[in-house]
Amino acid sequence: MKFRNGGFFPDERRPRVFWAGIEAGPELGALAAAVETSLEPLGIAKEQRAFSPHLTLARFETRRGTGAGSAFALDALTKAISGAGPLEFGSGIANEFHLYQSVLKSGGAEYTRLATFRFTGDESR
Repeated sequence: MKFRNGGFFPDERRPRVFWAGIEAGPELGALAAAVETSLEPLGIAKEQRAFSPHLTLARFETRRGTGAGSAFALDALTKAISGAGPLEFGSGIANEFHLYQSVLKSGGAEYTRLATFRFTGDESR
């Protein structure tokens, strides 16, 4: 997987999440689809949006934050990203993945690791 470029969800004007894109082979999309299919019988609906692999780097409470420095820091980040050109964060090979439960609370998201799955196959590649 290669980690490159980045942006904001839902957009730069109302950022809630700062993310880095993940460029990977078709196996990552197939894995995401298999996980969703496996969870559907448990009452967890499939995602309606297209699969968009990304790594969340930061979450923002509000556009202007809670202090005077928050707006300045977010504006500085936005300007730095737009002026940096193509962003390259590196690459890596995954040997396993973790299934997390995410519960959004007033103080932020709370994550609980539910299970770990190791990839199998030819490790000599």
